[in-house]
Amino acid sequence: MRPNQNHKKNQIPFVNRRVCMNYIDGKLVESGSKENLDVFSPIDGTIISQLKAGNSDDVNTSVESSKKAFEKWSQTSVKSRAEILFNVRELMKTKMDELAEICILENGKTIDESKAGIAKGIELIEYAASLPHIIGSANLEVS
Repeated sequence: MRPNQNHKKNQIPFVNRRVCMNYIDGKLVESGSKENLDVFSPIDGTIISQLKAGNSDDVNTSVESSKKAFEKWSQTSVKSRAEILFNVRELMKTKMDELAEICILENGKTIDESKAGIAKGIELIEYAASLPHIIGSANLEVS
C-alpha cells in the first residue's frame, strides 16, 4: 500500500537511495533473492530505499548465526554486557541527529518526535544496563 501523497516533498531530508543488505553474522551480506522491495516515505510516498526480499536460505543462515551468537552472548559476563549497552547508549547520543533523520524518513515523524523516541531508547538502555544492580542477585558474575 502506498502512503498518503499529499505531503510536501521538501520536508524530506537528503536521501541516499540504496539497496539495503542483510546483517548476518556481524557483516552486511547480499540476499540470495533477486526480488527488490521498495521502501516508501510516509511523508510523500517517494521511494527512499529498496530491500532484497529474503528467501529461505537467508532465514536459515540468519537463524544459525543467531544460535552461535546466543551461545557466545550467554557466556558474556554481566559487566561486559553492561559495557556493551553503555557503548550503544553513547553511540546513540553521538548519532542522535542521524538517527532522527532516519526516523523522519521511515516513520514520517517530526524531528522533535524522532529525538524524543531516541531519547526514550537511550533511557531504556540505561535502565537495562542497571538492572543487575537493581535486582541485586548474589548469583550475578560481573567479571
